[in-house]
Amino acid sequence: MINNEYSKAYSEVLEIISVLPKSEYNKIPVKYIEYLEENADKSENFKYNIGLSFDKQNISNEAKDVLSVIYRLFLADNQTKKYLSDVDKGLMVDIKKCDDGALKKADEPKYRQLTKTAIMVVKKPSLLKRFVNKLKKWFHF
Repeated sequence: MINNEYSKAYSEVLEIISVLPKSEYNKIPVKYIEYLEENADKSENFKYNIGLSFDKQNISNEAKDVLSVIYRLFLADNQTKKYLSDVDKGLMVDIKKCDDGALKKADEPKYRQLTKTAIMVVKKPSLLKRFVNKLKKWFHF
């Protein structure tokens, strides 16, 4: 069974593709359109206003997803398909880098252990004591 949000989205998509130019509409396979019609919500009364831009229409995100798939599979020319494929490959590489970075961060301890350094006070012998030690050294005492 199709999700309720997607059945509403299918009815929105059908309304939007109905205003496409005939040449673009004919690029979409009949079976795909039949699938959308079978699974569309009949009670949805979405109307596409040609006077407004696409961004200003009240289109659900699910319908935008379906429209992007239709564009990518059926309406885009070969050059655009290649460009979109290259963009996808780049995004996959970026996602893999992010995942690797997250794994490395997960291996690191959350709290760094600080090393303790002790300050040692070195006492020098007094001047007289050093002088006596030098004399002992010279005369082998």
